[in-house]
Amino acid sequence: MFMIGTITGLFCYGHHVISGSTDKTIRVWRAVEGRQQLVYPWYVQTMCFNTSGWVRSMTFDRSTAVGDRGTFYFVDDVGCTLRLEPQDAHDQEGNSLDLNLEHGELLVGDRQGTLAIFSVRSGLLLATKSLGPAAIQHISALAARGMYAVVTDTELSVWRLEHQLDYGVLRGGHTRAVISLYACAGGTGLLPDAPDFRIFSAGQDNSLRVWDPYDMQCARVLHEEQSEISAMTFYEAWNILVTGHDNGDIRLWDMDTASSHTLSHHTNSVTSLVLALVRKNEELLIS
Repeated sequence: MFMIGTITGLFCYGHHVISGSTDKTIRVWRAVEGRQQLVYPWYVQTMCFNTSGWVRSMTFDRSTAVGDRGTFYFVDDVGCTLRLEPQDAHDQEGNSLDLNLEHGELLVGDRQGTLAIFSVRSGLLLATKSLGPAAIQHISALAARGMYAVVTDTELSVWRLEHQLDYGVLRGGHTRAVISLYACAGGTGLLPDAPDFRIFSAGQDNSLRVWDPYDMQCARVLHEEQSEISAMTFYEAWNILVTGHDNGDIRLWDMDTASSHTLSHHTNSVTSLVLALVRKNEELLIS
């Protein structure tokens, strides 16, 4: 669902966004689980309130009293003032808590089977993990550092929280944001006896790059001249790179011959591409 008028006010509250509009509604949006850390996470509407007029202004106020989650105030163009009090900052009631003092993290399990990790210092959600539909009944730290036992209605599982993982930052390459990555799974590659672990990247600079995973050096660059790249995947069996574009085109890049073939069926941006195996030697490209 979308607003049909001009958005006149926005406010971020935890992992929710509250918006007001000239369509005489106030709407509450929640970040989709697992995408909160993205620069532009996806949001779904959870509530909608109709107002007597369009929202001209909105503000938020909270006291220092313990347990006060604050109050939102809205003023519409007919002079009415509305008040919205958040009842709970979480979407589901928490069932179990455990505190990791060493790293300042709070582990929360809810009735929907979602394990969430919050930073005690900043109050931000660091990560979520869905353990299934069963409610989480208990979380307990084990003797081993960073190990936690999580008990649901149906099972007991042990999880390890890893911190300060080694990683490398690759500088250079794309000159604008990277929009898609594909890492080969180690099948037959360019050489018959060598597994294929190449990494492909697509960027808003309209370039496609092939990276050598051994030293993460760029081995090849392809440039798109006709339309902005909006999606990418790779067909490992045939060494074909597939890209979706802002004008609705899908382009098949033959990495052996450096030639390309264009499919023109969509009428607007291609936002996702995936290959589906039907049977041996037969796959479908879904866009």
